[in-house]
Amino acid sequence: RPTPVVQVDLDDVESLTRDRIAALCESNSERRRAAWWRADAQRYRRVELRELPRCDRVFVCSPIDRQRLLSAFDLPRVDVLPNVVESAASIPQTGTGPDSEPDKPFRFLFVGNLSYYPNDDGVRFFIRDVWPHVLQQTRRDIVLDVIGGDRKSVV
Repeated sequence: RPTPVVQVDLDDVESLTRDRIAALCESNSERRRAAWWRADAQRYRRVELRELPRCDRVFVCSPIDRQRLLSAFDLPRVDVLPNVVESAASIPQTGTGPDSEPDKPFRFLFVGNLSYYPNDDGVRFFIRDVWPHVLQQTRRDIVLDVIGGDRKSVV
C-alpha cells in the first residue's frame, strides 16, 4: 500500500496572523477582543507545533511566511503559492480608467467578509481617514461600494 502524501495549504502562518489581529485590536483599545485573538493564536500555535512536522509539503502565500516556517520547523518542503490572481479585467485597457467616462461616477469597490476584524477595521479606516481626502481631490462624483457579509458593522 502506498504511503499517503500529506500536504497542507496554510495561506499564511495562522498563529502569527492572529497575533497581528490581537495587536490591531489593542491599538483600537479593544482589550477583550485582543485577548480572544491572543488565546486563539496560542491554540493555533499548539496545532502548528504538533501537525506541521507531520506534513510532507506546506504551502504559504508569501516568501516571508515561508522563511518563518523554515526557521521554526524542520519541514521537508515549504512552497509559496500566492493567493492573488491578476484578471484580464484588472489590466487597464486603452479608453478605460478614471478619466475615460468623466460624466459617470468613478467607483471604488471593496469586496470582503466584514465579520473578519482586519477587513472591518480597514474599511472603517478608509472611510474615516482616506475617503475625505479622496473626495477633496476631485469634482467628479465618486462612489464607494462595500460588498461583503456583516455590512452592519461598517461605519
